[in-house]
Amino acid sequence: MSQPSWVKGVDPTKVSAARMYDAALDGVNNLAVDRAAVAAITAITPYYLPTTIENRNVLQRMVRYLREQAGITQFLDIGAGLPTRGQVHEIADDAKVVYVDNDPEVIAHARALMAGTDRVRIVEGDARRPDDILAHRDVKDFLDWTSPIGLLLVGVLHFIPDDDGVYDLVERLKAALGPGSYVAITHGTTDGFDLAWNTAIAQQYESAQNRPHMRSYEEIEPFFANCDLVPPGLVNGVRWRPDGDTPPPEHIGIYGGIGRIQPGQR
Repeated sequence: MSQPSWVKGVDPTKVSAARMYDAALDGVNNLAVDRAAVAAITAITPYYLPTTIENRNVLQRMVRYLREQAGITQFLDIGAGLPTRGQVHEIADDAKVVYVDNDPEVIAHARALMAGTDRVRIVEGDARRPDDILAHRDVKDFLDWTSPIGLLLVGVLHFIPDDDGVYDLVERLKAALGPGSYVAITHGTTDGFDLAWNTAIAQQYESAQNRPHMRSYEEIEPFFANCDLVPPGLVNGVRWRPDGDTPPPEHIGIYGGIGRIQPGQR
């Protein structure tokens, strides 16, 4: 059986944060080294898989809210990761979507899957360089910057350390948005968990391009400066507008929230 094209040129000894996420979601776009890393984490930390699964669920609930209730028809998804079921363009199936990621194999795979889709653009870019993202042709010209945009920073900010100016880059991105825009964020945390579990997770990401930097509620809240938080505010992911069909876990390792950019903050 031949390997999928995205495997060519990939170092099979190094884990990938994007592929680990895919493996945790029971996807097919991952390697043995990624599955082994996920298995090692789940053997020690019982919340890893529920957190990963619920993060995807929260993304879908947030996109539905933004499209159906806030009327957003265009999205900028930074740190989008590998294409999986339930992506933004599937939930908001009449909206424009720009996916941005800094992993070349993610970009190659996404472009192959999205070929021929006129509502989607795939951009290689690093969240740590927001001006480069904003200046990219497929961001600048494809989206209408005079109209509201839904900025998605889902599961990405906890891969950016404070030293890389994480708070400043979020402000730069928010400042570029048109009137009536929103920012949706989910962020990993160790609040309520054994700190040793965080160490176990970090060890499995040691060879990955992106490594986690978990933050507390008090450290995550400033990402919503100059925003009006949509109810229920910044909360544990399971409490952000749950669907109610399936009981979620009681507590997971992410916080999530949506903020509406306040007028005059551009």
